[in-house]
Amino acid sequence: MSRTISSTVHPIQRCMAASNPSAWWDGLVTDADGATITIALLSGATVTLRVVGPAVDITVGEPVAYHPVAELLSASAILTTARTANRTAADETSAAARRRELRPTSRSSSPRTS
Repeated sequence: MSRTISSTVHPIQRCMAASNPSAWWDGLVTDADGATITIALLSGATVTLRVVGPAVDITVGEPVAYHPVAELLSASAILTTARTANRTAADETSAAARRRELRPTSRSSSPRTS
């Protein structure tokens, strides 16, 4: 199956997703209304996303994968940008915490001796 990558996907998004493969969330589409979809994640949570890419034929019941850090949605044979709809302050705090967790730790430099 050939994968189509939407023109809205930036190279840095693909790089982030590739370097953090365990961050993908799997789920099923429970509602699809134009450019907004709701996904029931396998963890039991739900997330509503705004699909930024071209109109994708996403149907209710379709399995999808969402990468919240890279803001990518993998559905059918397309990879496109999808952002959380209706973000709250708590969502922003949670997203910032996830980004900090995924950041590589800095190497501590040893003290220089003269």
